[in-house]
Amino acid sequence: MIKLPNRWWNIATIITTTLILAGILEWGSASAQPYATIRDGADGTEYMAAQVLVKFKASATDAQLSDAVQRGFLTLIKHIETDALKVRGHSGVSHMWTGLPVRQAIEALRRNPAIEFAEPNWVYTHQAIPADLYFGNGNLWGMYGDTPSAGPVNTYGSHADDAWAAGYVGSSTVYVGVIDEGVQYLHPDLNGNIDVADSRNFYNGGAIYTAGQDEHGTHVSGTIGAKQDVGGVVGVNWNIQIISAKFLGPNGGNTAAAVQAIDYLTHLKQSNPNINIVALNNSWGGGGYSQSLHDAIIRAAKADILFIAAAGNGNFIGQPINNDTTAVYPANYDTTVGTSSETAASFNSVVSVTAIDSTGAKASWANFGATKVHLGAPGVGIVSSVPVNTWDSYSGTSMAAPHVTGAAALYASIFPGATAPQIRNALLAATTPTPSLAGKTVTGGRLDISKLLPITTAPPAPVIQSIAVGNSQLKVIWNPVVGAATYEIYRSTIAGSYASALASSMVNTSYTDNAVVNGIRYYYVVKAVNSFGASPVSNEASATPNGPPSAPSNLAAITLSRSKIQLSWTPSPSGPAASGFKIERSKSGGNFSQVATVGAGVTNYRDAGLARKTTYSYRVRAYNGAGTSSYSGTASAKTLN
Repeated sequence: MIKLPNRWWNIATIITTTLILAGILEWGSASAQPYATIRDGADGTEYMAAQVLVKFKASATDAQLSDAVQRGFLTLIKHIETDALKVRGHSGVSHMWTGLPVRQAIEALRRNPAIEFAEPNWVYTHQAIPADLYFGNGNLWGMYGDTPSAGPVNTYGSHADDAWAAGYVGSSTVYVGVIDEGVQYLHPDLNGNIDVADSRNFYNGGAIYTAGQDEHGTHVSGTIGAKQDVGGVVGVNWNIQIISAKFLGPNGGNTAAAVQAIDYLTHLKQSNPNINIVALNNSWGGGGYSQSLHDAIIRAAKADILFIAAAGNGNFIGQPINNDTTAVYPANYDTTVGTSSETAASFNSVVSVTAIDSTGAKASWANFGATKVHLGAPGVGIVSSVPVNTWDSYSGTSMAAPHVTGAAALYASIFPGATAPQIRNALLAATTPTPSLAGKTVTGGRLDISKLLPITTAPPAPVIQSIAVGNSQLKVIWNPVVGAATYEIYRSTIAGSYASALASSMVNTSYTDNAVVNGIRYYYVVKAVNSFGASPVSNEASATPNGPPSAPSNLAAITLSRSKIQLSWTPSPSGPAASGFKIERSKSGGNFSQVATVGAGVTNYRDAGLARKTTYSYRVRAYNGAGTSSYSGTASAKTLN
């Protein structure tokens, strides 16, 4: 059996020729209305007319493949077999014309045993809203913070200027991919910060930049990495390498091109250790769920690349969408969820970003979601670079996402060994609570780059969350503290009185104290420590270790019927309290095994479903968090005949 895709190409050629000669195909060539689209219902999503994306199973037989091609009236446009797919040993996705209505073709294909999945070729558009250009003070509010010495002040900005004031301006060894329109790479704000050699055009295979177009991709890139002191704007990073993966054009873009763009950047990182792509910026959206796109995003995650996405700009009448209840793609993808063709990644690489304005309000049209949208960032009245060699102000979640992508790249330049999960966690931790985002995003806050910077002060105090009680043992648990290198824990038998540290130089956020005596109350506090000093003490917490309870007594067994025996016992009146009781049974002198557990305060148990005329023996133990008691005495009874 010849493996896909070679066998598929041969069959496709034969079947296509037959169908064209028979006059069956409505769309016989790639030149027939290539940009026609169909709107898919009230939500306004669109897909390419007469096009489907199909993944064939590697186990499919020739007969099954032939049947699938005929049922779907299929003609091959392109077989998408990217380098990223080849590295992972996967066959590609076939981009095809269909002679049936798209939805009808998909239903016919999904029932075929040769098909892994079939789906529309969704249409995507950028998530930006044009606005007037504002000059004068405040026109780069998205970069500001609330430190006057760092520049103009706006507390709702990204606080990028706090990083610049501290000397952190990015690095040319850090790369991001901009999956979007092309980029005017010779724009004075971007010239030198665009990796032209590795940029590609997946929209139509032409130039990576087209004069008179590509405003959106150039604007996004300027927010991420416009250079300093060239008379225009400045990006989050003054030094960076941006790789343009153009897949949007005047007519938008589609799934097939998006998959190729993502897989290209994934393979580029995997094949060249000098191209450290840390994140992909995705300021676009549209269409429904696509398994082929989901798979590509998962592959990027497995290559340690973040996927930062615009949450979306609402519906056609300007109303924001709750992404928790109405999925918006690609922002709603989750790489910890696998598919039939790609196993899950170990972390969710997707970061979904909504837009706020310069007053901290969520933009009225910006999508939200307490579980699906992660944070907010500046996205209203954002001035950045546009062709040709000029600047303009746009609004949209398209403008919010590159602030976060820029922050990811900046963090990677400050902490060169950081992994994608570490960068993601840092981004979500580096948020400031914002009323307009409370209950509307996962973090309830907005991007604050100042919180990504290396710590230069002693850490804040930890908070002891709980103490687990055991037998001659107490386990103290506290919250992790940003900026803490180690922790010190103090113990006393007197509240508020602490001499020397019980333990220090701990990196964990819990401590198990085995040097305690049952029945004595112990008090604890914790300090967080780094090279700048120790924090104030935490809250004080106390607990008393206990041993296991004593064994129950007076166990009795009474026959009730042919299949039931009633047990009763007396808990120990002294010693540590029991959390419950474990009941064990032996049949006809055999081994004991546990048959039931009952809670504290229960002193009887009815054993049912027994064999008739059979002797059963029982024993009971008490237990609590510190352990289990010894056994009670044994009691026996015989069921009736």
